[in-house]
Amino acid sequence: MNLRSCAWRWCLNAFEDPDDVDFPRTADDPRVLRGGAWHDDPGFARVASRRRLHPGNRGDDVGFRLCVSSPIPER
Repeated sequence: MNLRSCAWRWCLNAFEDPDDVDFPRTADDPRVLRGGAWHDDPGFARVASRRRLHPGNRGDDVGFRLCVSSPIPER
């Protein structure tokens, strides 16, 4: 069983200041990527693993995760 993450995930915060969620200020600012990808060493497949990349760069190992609240109300 392969337990590696499928793709590095784009994040909103600044690489140098993780608490800065008003980032990016321009479309070309580098973004934070988290989590490792399918071809990386398993040690990178964790949330604390970070790297930076310009948004114009593309690859089969960079993506995003969708999150949504359940439409079923809590009881």
